[in-house]
Amino acid sequence: RASAALPGAEELSWGADNGLQPDHISYGAAITACAYAGNIDTALKLLARMRAAGITPDLVCYNACMLACDKAGKMDTAYELLKKMPEDNVEPDLYTYCSLIAACQEPNDF
Repeated sequence: RASAALPGAEELSWGADNGLQPDHISYGAAITACAYAGNIDTALKLLARMRAAGITPDLVCYNACMLACDKAGKMDTAYELLKKMPEDNVEPDLYTYCSLIAACQEPNDF
């Protein structure tokens, strides 16, 4: 199960001992896995770690974090992510806006 495998995802070594360096694709995959596992904290830590490594988040990374916000009901965090997207020259798409809207609903609305 993904949620059992991801609590320490922010500590991934990424194979640095083998000369492997993460890119936006590997970060996007890890953030997406965290989002589907409902691990918003790790997803956001990975996004920050990505920036700290000098890797610019792309639309996939942002949308995965928005999905994590949706699952956690964190509308404020989702909105903050939306506002940061232009800083990385990332334009929101329909999925981005749908995730933002979904994050606005209360967990027991439906």
